[in-house]
Amino acid sequence: MGLQMPLPADAAALYSLWPASLLAQLRVKPIRLHNGTLYIAAVRPLLPFEEALLIDRAKAGDVVITQIVQEPQETVATLAAINTTPHTTGQQLTDLLARHDIAATPDALGPALDSLLTDALENGASDIHIEVHDNLAETRIEYRVANGLNHRASVSPQLGRRLAVLIRERAGIDTSNLEALFDGDFRFRYHGRPIDIRVAILPTHAQQKLTLRLSDPSAFQSLPAIFEHFPEFVKRLEHDSAKASRRGSMGIVTGATNQGKSTTLRAFVMNMPRHALRVLEAGEPIEVKTPLTTQTHINRHADVGLTFDAFLRAALRHDPDVVFAQELRDEETIRAALRIVETGHMFLSSLHADSVVDTFPRLFSFIHASRAEAAFVLSRGLSWIIHQVLISTPCRACSTTVPTSQLPEDARTTLGLEDDVEVVSLNPAGCPECRYQGYGKQRTVVPAGIWINASARQALHQHLSRIVADGHFADYDQILAIPGIDYFPRGPHLQTLAERHVIAWQTAVHEINWEANRGH
Repeated sequence: MGLQMPLPADAAALYSLWPASLLAQLRVKPIRLHNGTLYIAAVRPLLPFEEALLIDRAKAGDVVITQIVQEPQETVATLAAINTTPHTTGQQLTDLLARHDIAATPDALGPALDSLLTDALENGASDIHIEVHDNLAETRIEYRVANGLNHRASVSPQLGRRLAVLIRERAGIDTSNLEALFDGDFRFRYHGRPIDIRVAILPTHAQQKLTLRLSDPSAFQSLPAIFEHFPEFVKRLEHDSAKASRRGSMGIVTGATNQGKSTTLRAFVMNMPRHALRVLEAGEPIEVKTPLTTQTHINRHADVGLTFDAFLRAALRHDPDVVFAQELRDEETIRAALRIVETGHMFLSSLHADSVVDTFPRLFSFIHASRAEAAFVLSRGLSWIIHQVLISTPCRACSTTVPTSQLPEDARTTLGLEDDVEVVSLNPAGCPECRYQGYGKQRTVVPAGIWINASARQALHQHLSRIVADGHFADYDQILAIPGIDYFPRGPHLQTLAERHVIAWQTAVHEINWEANRGH
């Protein structure tokens, strides 16, 4: 028998039974729940399957609803209430999870885990972090939202261990071995669409650390959507992808972890005429199924040995036009990639680097022999490098606009905008809508990039050859001055986004100063 919820003192306790986006989609405002009857206000009568959806969702939270009654309310007031639907608070999520602490088996925790995943998706989280401790400490649940890590809930060690067992079971991971690294995955249905959950487990001194990466395979972004504010990037990338062929070229997207590198590369691939090309992709794992693309899941297990290097060596025997490896991470993979370029194929990948220029020393740091050969292939085949960061946007509920004339003098100088320009100003205290962070859930891509034209290749080869021969690594910055290399720095992009109210002036100033301090 499920829990019967009395008339709630806090309306948010009732709202927490359903995702806020579901209530908005159905245009429903819950009023009260009494003796199994849910009373609602709605813009229109609900269809039978919509009522069933509300009932099933509540049942997953261990709340029984036997019927739904619509009470008459003025439509405008109902819509206003729907638009300000309260979200589940961290304490309410903790209480919801704790209700399942007495579950006899891990399987009975299914609704609790489903509620956790739904809550994370509703809050725009890209990752869920669960650190399971022994009996002397609580289990903390944290979300990665935009660029910040937010504590969301705390549960007992017993419930933390049970959640860990259930997550392992769903991901097909051994539940008994707590001393080994594990990776797995499973799917979760959210509003009728599948969400890929990638699970990584790290043994710890206390017990174990679980990280769940949430990925929506249907949330494809096109190049115009990713680089919405940067038409020059869209034009160049669309041109390069549409002209993809066997021409010995390389494109690299660089940046830190969780900055959308794979998303950009996938958008590039999706823009190709794949019906006329043989495109091979390797990933660890493959997160999005791409039509008309041959995709291979990397498996480093000793019994399999399917590494990126092994895939790239094998790829040449399968008549590819384009080879896409999700990440360059070791010397063998980079050498295999250079062979692909040298033999006349297009190669795409990502790399962890701090800037556009840092891509070059980063690549050479992996190469310990035959650097001159690598310099030759790179200078002949490298077409473009994009370094991108995802920057938080301001909360639209609590941010304000101010004229640049009211900003500190150093900020006005950094932004380089006229005094009568209005810019968005963050509210440092935040508000309930942004959970008192000051930032919204969305992030925007801010790129820097270079495109290497044919006229620059000889000079680039000479420059790279001199660097690898003499070891003058500081000379990498001079690459940007080579005629025929088109360089698009990030600083002006940040100024543009501040002027267009996409990011706050405080964010723009901070990022511009950061760029100046770390180089190109």
